[in-house]
Amino acid sequence: MELFFCENIPSSVIQINDREELQHFFALRFQKGDCVHFTNGQGIEAIAQIVDITKKVIICQVLEVKEHTKPLKEIILCVPPLKNASRFEWLLEKATELNVSCIQPIITHRTEGFFKKRERLENIIKVASLQSLRVFFPSLKDPLPFEKAVESFATHLNLIAYCEETINRVPLSQLKVAGEKIVLWIGPEGDFTLEEIQRAISKNFTVVSLGERRLRSETAAISMISLVYYLNI
Repeated sequence: MELFFCENIPSSVIQINDREELQHFFALRFQKGDCVHFTNGQGIEAIAQIVDITKKVIICQVLEVKEHTKPLKEIILCVPPLKNASRFEWLLEKATELNVSCIQPIITHRTEGFFKKRERLENIIKVASLQSLRVFFPSLKDPLPFEKAVESFATHLNLIAYCEETINRVPLSQLKVAGEKIVLWIGPEGDFTLEEIQRAISKNFTVVSLGERRLRSETAAISMISLVYYLNI
């Protein structure tokens, strides 16, 4: 099964005329009469049949529309933009594949990266969502200062990763987490400051350890998402 994006669902007819998408269709050797799945990224899925195909346009007749229920459990990732933009893009792609529902960029004391090219980042999320057959695309929020983000998510279950042993930390691999919304916090290169961790603790955040190794921010994020996903199956 292949999944494609269509903003205008429900609709009785779907037309594909974007050059990139046409190339994708032709590469997959779709033919007249084949069925294709579309989503608008907000939980609506359409099954359509190709009724006409040319070099410039593919026309699909919608056969069925499904409205999916949004998952009750949500994983929200709070992470600063990284100094290396390509690593941040890689992180967004993999977090999407691992079913994160929201990415909240945060600006911490040691953040060196810059949030830019929103359109490019959103396209990375869209492509990763389609590749992993997600009908609900993750949302990408505007950056927030660390302090405001802490206040914004204070009522949820918050797990914040920290490298230093000066703070009592719970090994994430031994933590059974539960809750409809789980917020995961990853620091920048150089980690959170002690003051930031203390602010998080004052809001009842749980400080966690990801193991003995010091990981890059993007590696730590993927490790944390994977562990939480596994612990909540």
